[in-house]
Amino acid sequence: MRRTGSERPFAVRSLAALAALAAPARQPRRAPAAFALLLHVLCAGFTDRFAAAELEVRPFDPPDQAVVGTRPVFQLAFAGIADDALRAARFRIALSDDRFRSESHVFDQRRRNRGWAHADDGRVIFMPGEPIDDGDYEWRGWAWNGVDWVGGDATFRLRIDTTAPAPVSELVVNPVEGDADLVFSWAPVVLDAEGRSEYVARYRVYRFHGPPFAAIPSQEAGSSENERLAIEGELAGSNATGAVTYYLVIAEDQAGNRTVIRSPPSP
Repeated sequence: MRRTGSERPFAVRSLAALAALAAPARQPRRAPAAFALLLHVLCAGFTDRFAAAELEVRPFDPPDQAVVGTRPVFQLAFAGIADDALRAARFRIALSDDRFRSESHVFDQRRRNRGWAHADDGRVIFMPGEPIDDGDYEWRGWAWNGVDWVGGDATFRLRIDTTAPAPVSELVVNPVEGDADLVFSWAPVVLDAEGRSEYVARYRVYRFHGPPFAAIPSQEAGSSENERLAIEGELAGSNATGAVTYYLVIAEDQAGNRTVIRSPPSP
């Protein structure tokens, strides 16, 4: 049978398609073998430094059941890890207000490095950039070993408290007979400014000779862990100036919150 000119291009196209099918598939470019081997050694070495011993990650500070302010400084302690591996690792701290059925706050160094630091004693420190809401929490920490998070077993309880104690009341100042000492006493503060139960860690007595009545260190006359304070020679000092002396007692709770001054003290 005589072939027409239109059949030849079809035959050529068919042969080209067959040749393309018969040719080996083009392989993707691979990293040089030496580079792949180096990457494997580095990763294996990093994870081996974690796996050389049972790595333990535990909360250290704030201690269990601590009451702190809205920006606590967290510290993690470790066991079973070399110093060089510790400095190469990344860390994670999480808080929960429902016994870790969920996480209310997560601080992941792999995502954000700000706020993380290494202490000289082999601990890791984290300082939150934003305040944490008032409430009762549990917190724990982890270390990233290059493959997975390690730790997270030990848990500490934590209370964030930003409410000041209620004002101190029933202040009484008595001189000591035959002496120049003054004895201050007052009613215990058992509630905070919102009427909830409060534990006062320290009372501070401030001395003023006039306004402004600012509770600053230079005006502090003394402090006490209970509802009584004796200040030696205080009466002699007041008589020497000849000016009216004002006293103010402020309660300070475990988180460092102090009574808010709403009115000037009485002389």
